[in-house]
Amino acid sequence: MKNNRDKKIYLYGVFAFIMLIIVSMLSTSNSPKEYPNFVTESPSPTGTKALYTYLQEQDIEVETQAQHPTEITSDGREVRMLMNPSISTDEQIADQYKDYMMDGNTIILWKYNPDGLFELETEPVHNGSDEVQTVEVQFNNQPYDAQMESNVRLMTKETDQVLLEDEFGVVGLERQVGNGTLITILEPGWLTNDFLTEEEHTALVFHILSSAEGQTLVFDQYKRNSGEQIRSHFSLYPDWAYVLLVEGILLTILLLWHQGKRFGPILPVREEHVRFSDERIRALAIWYLKGKNYHTSLVDQANFLREVIRERYGIPYSKDWKERLELLDNQINIPAKDLQVFAKELEHILQQENIHKQTYLQWSKTINNIRKEVEKDE
Repeated sequence: MKNNRDKKIYLYGVFAFIMLIIVSMLSTSNSPKEYPNFVTESPSPTGTKALYTYLQEQDIEVETQAQHPTEITSDGREVRMLMNPSISTDEQIADQYKDYMMDGNTIILWKYNPDGLFELETEPVHNGSDEVQTVEVQFNNQPYDAQMESNVRLMTKETDQVLLEDEFGVVGLERQVGNGTLITILEPGWLTNDFLTEEEHTALVFHILSSAEGQTLVFDQYKRNSGEQIRSHFSLYPDWAYVLLVEGILLTILLLWHQGKRFGPILPVREEHVRFSDERIRALAIWYLKGKNYHTSLVDQANFLREVIRERYGIPYSKDWKERLELLDNQINIPAKDLQVFAKELEHILQQENIHKQTYLQWSKTINNIRKEVEKDE
């Protein structure tokens, strides 16, 4: 009787396992096709098929190219769209695009943060929120509503022409590069199917593309549809292979559980204890106090606060304390007036070699309070 019952349980388990595989296979076969971002044939929210198709219907000479930049040939009358390209660290490819502009062609670079690419420089901005916000953008002194996602703004040179700007800085500019032109816009998301018709993005995009009138407009797809594109580890094998792998792991766990296998020795429970202090930190504090190294201690605390602010808000070391703390306004729960007084007095106290113990304790407490405000979660 027991053997018959075990056989039935075994058969039921095998049947359930096979059904689980079949259901998993059917559920994975209906998954939608995935496209890379900014691909002209992609109908997904992150694609640019809507813009590309509309330009074709308007009899504008457009085309897509995916070849390596070294293979690009042009007669100097092309406008090339680079949509959030991943070439910032590849100097050889960047140089090829630069030579392309030197020959008289135009590149319209759409990138959230182009710092370091084509000698472009940016500076961070803090608008009080990390979410996409609708702001007023100026183009030829005309206001337009647009959604801004980039948290940097472009730094201009005297010869640059400002195309787009908002209350935080320059969003788009035009710069001469040899015989050609570089147009840089910080919001490639405006080109996508999801955001092209939101707010007044369509008008802004076509104002920018007006520079391509009478020329060939090329959508650069390098490293998007080509084999050089970085692929996910989960896209290397078909879905059924992962289904079998997961089901095999589950079956192995159940078999080991059924057989009662035990791995490793049985270790006794260790006595729980808590260390209430860190001896090194306490020893260092005692050394500062007994040695009266108050100035060195304050300098170390100020440097640590500066590093914490840089990691949290991206404010560089080149800023002095006044500029740094002005950028923290509305970011922490400390009044702006108190921050200004703190910045002014901190620079003064750090220049003093001899500091009284009471002054040291007071400033150490103040720096520690500001550090806690910067580090605490919003």
